[in-house]
Amino acid sequence: MKVTKKEYFLTFLGAFAPLFITWIIDLVKSKPTFSTIKSIYFWVIDLINYKLPIWIFILILLVIFTILFIINNVKIERESFKKYKTDTIDGYKWSWGYRYDNSKGHYVIHHLKPMCNYCSTYLIIERDLDDNFKSIEVTFCPRCKQRRKFKTTSTTVEAIIIDNIQKNKYNK
Repeated sequence: MKVTKKEYFLTFLGAFAPLFITWIIDLVKSKPTFSTIKSIYFWVIDLINYKLPIWIFILILLVIFTILFIINNVKIERESFKKYKTDTIDGYKWSWGYRYDNSKGHYVIHHLKPMCNYCSTYLIIERDLDDNFKSIEVTFCPRCKQRRKFKTTSTTVEAIIIDNIQKNKYNK
């Protein structure tokens, strides 16, 4: 992975900005240079040297780990829908994946494709003419050569999938 100039700059800025800001604060307050950092250092040392009973320390750690455990489990439960990647809708098997869309701020369905009910191969959707010479869409399986009239659209199927997720009507 190549590191860009912007990433180098942000790393440099993140490392030296606190020192620079402290220096400016000390200049404005007419204090000796970096006295703020020195004060923070002594505050941390005093905190470490504070006489704290061991049972309080263990209790604090237990509370922190419990909170982290709960937060982690909520995140896992909230994203459990990502295991839902296949379903049979309107007589066709469907397969899809999820992608996080930064512009929308949530996951979206992508690569939504119908599959053959007999051999699970991805179907090809073609235009054809029906008996009345009307243009229709048909599905064609390249493996087992099955042809069927396509009765739905991927937009409709995507709406059903989203509805299933919102109502928890899918196999978890």
